Amino acid sequence: MEEQDPLSEEKAVLTESDIIAELMKTYSENELSETQVKEGVAFLKPLISDAIKNMTEEDIPTKENLEKWIDNTIEKVAETREMSDEEKNNIRKHLSQIFIDGQSLAKALEMEPDFLEWIYGEASRQYYSGRYEEAYGTYRILDMLIPNSPKIIFNAGACLQMMKHTQDAVAWYLRAAYLDKLNPLPYYHLVDCFLKLGDYPAAYGSMHGLLKRTKDIPKYQALERKIKLMWDANKERLLAYIEDLNKKNKKEGGS
Repeated sequence: MEEQDPLSEEKAVLTESDIIAELMKTYSENELSETQVKEGVAFLKPLISDAIKNMTEEDIPTKENLEKWIDNTIEKVAETREMSDEEKNNIRKHLSQIFIDGQSLAKALEMEPDFLEWIYGEASRQYYSGRYEEAYGTYRILDMLIPNSPKIIFNAGACLQMMKHTQDAVAWYLRAAYLDKLNPLPYYHLVDCFLKLGDYPAAYGSMHGLLKRTKDIPKYQALERKIKLMWDANKERLLAYIEDLNKKNKKEGGS
């Protein structure tokens, strides 16, 4: 049986109901209450609806559309400077490897692992010498070269947190948590960020996520102690959120 090209024209496009169903499943798997699931979906649904409504045929990432986009990109560059056919073909090859074959930028450009390790080491040196903005820029370059590396994404979040760009740090920590599902460290930093932002429901959810990943694991005992100190320092507001949540669940169960 011939293997189907995942980027072929025949590939089904997700509908709004498909996405909503997937969201419901994801929320439920994270042990959220029915109220929390409904609130989360209600918040995201209009955003999804707008995105799908405004989507054109060209937005669907089929192989044909990606090839067309690559050709258009090369032609735009060729308008700004002279390019040989060999150079155009070389660029087309690299862009196809990245956007159609799914290779990382580093692999497509045939970068040596030692060189990438050197860049990572330089980012770490910048971070530990307090040059957080420089380190963040270097980690962002690494994130483009090696997408979806949890440690690179986590470290970029740490730079933003040290620069007090708390909301932006949250986005990076959420990516790290998603990619490294058993690691409690992103959750620890998410708790800290959400508390600073005054988002107590999200802080409570992140505490729950952390404790699920540290339970009965000796090396994480210090992390558990730190999170309990955070709980004690914000106990009043967190308990108020839990009380409100219990009332909602009780009302929901009685209806």
